[in-house]
Amino acid sequence: MQKRIITAVIAVPLIILLVRFSPPAVFFAALVGVTVLALKELFGMMIVDEPAVGRWSAVGLGCLVPLAVFAGGAGNGEDPFFLLSAVLVFCFVVFFCYHITLPGKYENAFPVISAKFFGTVYIPALFSYLLLIRAFPRGGEWLLFLLFVTWAGDSGAYFTGTWIGKKPLAPKISPNKTVEGAVGSFVTGIAVAVLCRALFLNAIPLAGCVLLGMGINVFNQFGDLAESKIKRAYRVKNSGTLIPGHGGVLDRIDSLLFAAPFLYYCLKVFDISL
Repeated sequence: MQKRIITAVIAVPLIILLVRFSPPAVFFAALVGVTVLALKELFGMMIVDEPAVGRWSAVGLGCLVPLAVFAGGAGNGEDPFFLLSAVLVFCFVVFFCYHITLPGKYENAFPVISAKFFGTVYIPALFSYLLLIRAFPRGGEWLLFLLFVTWAGDSGAYFTGTWIGKKPLAPKISPNKTVEGAVGSFVTGIAVAVLCRALFLNAIPLAGCVLLGMGINVFNQFGDLAESKIKRAYRVKNSGTLIPGHGGVLDRIDSLLFAAPFLYYCLKVFDISL
């Protein structure tokens, strides 16, 4: 508990400064750094028997995804999806070519190829939506909204589940998660969404902020469960140990991976980013 709080006290102000005030290139570089660490952790679980050169080449190819998003649109306001789709196809082909030309390593390399391509979509592609959100007018404020609602939901789930949690939420996926924790996450997420509107998003209707907060929290919880399912499949407790009291990098960003695309498409479709 103490390590968890100390880490949050140090990291949260730095993240807020990065999101709100850093130049686009600095924010992009930070996102790529987080992507590298999270992919390293994921591949360390999923393809642990793969030679280091195979894992790190997959990490390197995965970093082309946020580069495509940034170069193709997030850095200049244009549409990034053409370049993004080209990079994903390129990665898919290269993964196959690598294992086709690799002499005699695998009788059946398909699970490894599948894991690499899954990782490329799961982390770099989904995480790159943060770049797209930040490119909106007031994008830094919308990213803070996403982060504050996510952090509030995570904290609400943790403390509510610890204090009064009894009924398991998904015992076969994550035995420690409880229904009470999920409800606590939902309530605190909505409360912080309303608080964000009062502080810096007051041009947005209250109902809109509440609905966005609800949606973000639901996708946060599914994102968290998705990573739990991966860890359960590979029989690991945490994706890593880099962050004291919090586990690995992937353990900290898993909630964002499903919620960031949700927020982006809401802002895009309903044109509420101004």
